[in-house]
Amino acid sequence: MEYTKEELTEQLKEITEKKMKAVAAQSYELASMYRDKEKDLMLKLEELENIKSN
Repeated sequence: MEYTKEELTEQLKEITEKKMKAVAAQSYELASMYRDKEKDLMLKLEELENIKSN
């Protein structure tokens, strides 16, 4: 499924918030999972940007 830039940005915002809450609660395993999801979303956003600029 393809996502729009806005959808990916919103997902990234939500994941980042969840990661910060997990860190605050010292749930580091959960925070690392969110960090990995955050990286994946950033890569998808970059790919989307590259596709649109070409």
